[in-house]
Amino acid sequence: GYYSQYGLQGKFFGLLSKAFNENAMMLAVFHNFCAVMLAVVLATISFEVAFKYNKMFGLIFYITFGLSPWIANFAKNLYWVEFTWFVPILICLVVSNRLENRKIRTAAYISMFFAVFIKCLCGYEYITTILVASMTFLATDLICAVAEKNKEKSKLIFKTTCILSAVALCGFFVAILLHANIKGDGNIIEGIINSGT
Repeated sequence: GYYSQYGLQGKFFGLLSKAFNENAMMLAVFHNFCAVMLAVVLATISFEVAFKYNKMFGLIFYITFGLSPWIANFAKNLYWVEFTWFVPILICLVVSNRLENRKIRTAAYISMFFAVFIKCLCGYEYITTILVASMTFLATDLICAVAEKNKEKSKLIFKTTCILSAVALCGFFVAILLHANIKGDGNIIEGIINSGT
C-alpha cells in the first residue's frame, strides 16, 4: 500500500461503493463526478478571470485548460481528484475580484482552510505549486496597488494575502497531524517520523 498519504478520496469512493452494493456502474459515476467537478471549477475560474480582466482573456484561459492533454488525461482520475488542485486558486481569485466585501473575505478564509485540508488528505502532491499559484492574483493586485500608491488598498490586499496564506498552512498542518496520529496509532511524533514508509 501507499502509506505516505491519508487517501481521503479512496475512503470516500469506497464508502459510496459499499453503500450502493459495489455496483459496477459506480466506477463510471465516480470518473464522471471528478471530470464534471473539474470542468465546473475551471469554468468558474475562467469566468472570474474574465470578470477581472476581460472576456477574451477568460476565454483564452478556459481554452488553454480545455486543450491541455495533461489536464484532460487526469480529469477522471480517482487518485488525483484533479479538481481539488484548482479550488484554492478559485478561492483567491474570487477574493481578488471582491476584495472590499468583508463577508466574502471571511468565507474565503474558512473555505481556504478546508480546500487545502481536503487536498492534503487526498494527497500532498503539488501542494507548494498550488499554494503559490493561488496567491498569484493577489500578489499582482498588491504590486499594482503599490505602484498606484494606494496605501489603504495595499494594506487590505497584504492583510488578506497573509490571512489566506496562514489558514492554508493551517489546513496543511492539520492534515499532517491527523494523518500522523492515525499512522502512529495515536503517537503523532512517531507517525510523522514514519510518514515516508
